[in-house]
Amino acid sequence: MSATLRLDGKTLFVSGYISFDNAEQVYRQGIQLLSGLSKQHVQLDLAQLTSSNTIGLAVFVQWLRNASLQHLQLV
Repeated sequence: MSATLRLDGKTLFVSGYISFDNAEQVYRQGIQLLSGLSKQHVQLDLAQLTSSNTIGLAVFVQWLRNASLQHLQLV
């Protein structure tokens, strides 16, 4: 199992796990999902994230950076 991302309304759900093997794919998928939004508050729901390490944190930080550039607030 790997990570699954789903945007439902104003919530980005992340489930599964993020590792060095899938981090780039997770990052790109998250950016793609967030790119269609503008000037909104988007909630990041990690309740179903089963495992991650520092690479997962790096993915989230980059999402925050990109969200800021799109005038999104990722919480």
